[in-house]
Amino acid sequence: MLRWASPRCSLKAITSAREFLRTTFLWSCFWLNEREVARRPWLHRKSDVKIDQLLREEVPALFAHRKLESEYAVYLAA
Repeated sequence: MLRWASPRCSLKAITSAREFLRTTFLWSCFWLNEREVARRPWLHRKSDVKIDQLLREEVPALFAHRKLESEYAVYLAA
């Protein structure tokens, strides 16, 4: 899980996260958004916004398929 200790993360941390995302393979097509406050993550942790931005930039096709638990329940029940 990508998580930073503070909302102000260093350039080295962002570079490392980008490298991690670029070199990871065999991603699952099922992305569950299971954060504590998944619908409004910026209220709970400011770093979630940066993490989402990195995911959106580095793996946009997969990030677009991220769903909440309730959305997967409907999707898989159909």
